[in-house]
Amino acid sequence: MSRQAARQYLKEVSKIIKMGIKEGVYEGSVNETLLGEDFYNIEHLELNTFAGWKALGYSVRKGEKGYLVWAKPKALAKGQPEPKPESEEQEEKWFPTCYLFTSLQVEKIGKEVAA
Repeated sequence: MSRQAARQYLKEVSKIIKMGIKEGVYEGSVNETLLGEDFYNIEHLELNTFAGWKALGYSVRKGEKGYLVWAKPKALAKGQPEPKPESEEQEEKWFPTCYLFTSLQVEKIGKEVAA
């Protein structure tokens, strides 16, 4: 899925989730709802980006699929338009997307010692 398609998908799903949060159907944030309750019921579960796991000395196993969520907002520079204008309202922050991987999808990077 392209970044633009992923972003559009996430926006559409987020609108539904926001309505559900207002109506009391969902609790927590949009990202928490996107990830689902299963993530919070598993012991010792940690989430991180691909780069985050790499920095910690882990490798995401081949074939694993990340979970699409909203990343931390980035402030827009004064006078800078939103990267892809999506509505008539201009916001002061822009929310990029990212993929998260769980601790169950990674393995420690280690050098094998020749015997």
